[in-house]
Amino acid sequence: MRTDVHVVGAFIVLQPNTQLDAAAVGAFARERLAAYKCPREIRFVDALPRTVNGKIKRAALVRS
Repeated sequence: MRTDVHVVGAFIVLQPNTQLDAAAVGAFARERLAAYKCPREIRFVDALPRTVNGKIKRAALVRS
């Protein structure tokens, strides 16, 4: 029997000279989203991995 666990997460690419922390992102999300839609894990990345067609490679984000 296989069970999959899904966690809502946020991957954020900051613009140059911008500072932001995970707590601020979480607070922003909690004010505007239903509890089950709020990200439980927040990661800052340099860039989002993309396919040749420009779509985000979600599997690559999960592995990171």
